[in-house]
Amino acid sequence: MVLNSNNLNQGQITQFLKLSWVKSQAQKALAYTSAQQMFTFMDALPKGPKWRCTTIHTEGYITAHPVHLIWHDTLEVMHHIFSNPGFTNDMEFDPYEIKVNRE
Repeated sequence: MVLNSNNLNQGQITQFLKLSWVKSQAQKALAYTSAQQMFTFMDALPKGPKWRCTTIHTEGYITAHPVHLIWHDTLEVMHHIFSNPGFTNDMEFDPYEIKVNRE
């Protein structure tokens, strides 16, 4: 979230949310009017698979900074997708062929 990533404190976020410009830009009224309400709202959202980080060490190759691989556990992702009712009508299990050229 942009507000949270710019190192704004809760008071500054609340002030931002109260600006008439913010209210005029919203299609519908926001579900929150303060930083505390916003963070409570965010905490109530369903959690997805956890991000993981592995530092990769390479022998014989010096890097200026450590190399980090950011990843998800595939089984957790699949469980999350298959248990999400929003994907129910968008999953296909039968194989099919897509032909680009009719030769």
